[in-house]
Amino acid sequence: KFDHDGYEGWVDNKQLATCPTPNYDPDLRVIGPDSLVDLGDRPVMLPYGAVLPFYEEGAILWQDRRIPVQAVTNQRPDLERADLIEFYLHPFLGAPYLWGGRTPWGVDCSGLTQMLFILMGIYLPRDADQQVLEGE
Repeated sequence: KFDHDGYEGWVDNKQLATCPTPNYDPDLRVIGPDSLVDLGDRPVMLPYGAVLPFYEEGAILWQDRRIPVQAVTNQRPDLERADLIEFYLHPFLGAPYLWGGRTPWGVDCSGLTQMLFILMGIYLPRDADQQVLEGE
């Protein structure tokens, strides 16, 4: 369930793990090339735009371990709006269509719109019929 709009999605049970309550920063995201994180028993790929609620000082806090992660920021580039949009959209070029997708590994129209706005610090609902009601 997304914190900002309560949208419920689906995730494979194999992709879940119990985690302690983190210091939560909803704007701390992977901004850059995909980051591969070695959790010991398996590698995990963090997609562009992923929120890192367990992130602290250059690492993910995971089951009493600190796992280094790169390409993470809560700072937005100092660019004009059009250049900023292009900066955030570039990783999605060539992404396959995937219903419900929100990453460069697969994305749908409302997922692309939501991620672009989230990366710019504006939180929109997940679905297009709700997104159209936002703004002026």
